[in-house]
Amino acid sequence: MARTKVFLSYCHRDEDWKHRIAIHLGVLKQQGLLELWCDRDIGVGQDWRDQIQLNLLSAKAAVLVISADFLQSQFVMNDEVPHLLEQHEHAGMHLIPVLIRDCVWETVPWLERLQMLPPDARPVAELPEPQIDRALAEVARQVLQHVAKP
Repeated sequence: MARTKVFLSYCHRDEDWKHRIAIHLGVLKQQGLLELWCDRDIGVGQDWRDQIQLNLLSAKAAVLVISADFLQSQFVMNDEVPHLLEQHEHAGMHLIPVLIRDCVWETVPWLERLQMLPPDARPVAELPEPQIDRALAEVARQVLQHVAKP
């Protein structure tokens, strides 16, 4: 069975933005085109670190919700990102960074090498409201393109 899991990596301060992305990806989930996972799917009593690691390792793609809070989160940078980069380099995981709020992302060596969404790295939060849905729909299209590949 092909891997279709998409891992959502975000800082809890960007929970609202993660939710908006999840809605767009939810359309694809509802159609059976992908499985979406984020830390809010961890059940009561489960070891949260183990669940994050397990789901990260079984994902075909990861959407990274980029903001200054994301880039300064000790957990994200020290626990999630190294594993995401390893999966990207050795297991073919597709990393899809989405610039939500402006920050100095281009100073982060591993991130400045990745193509950012939206095009031209214009922060989603700075877009007029009708363009926000267009940008997040494009994130969903890019995710689908990567998880649909054999």
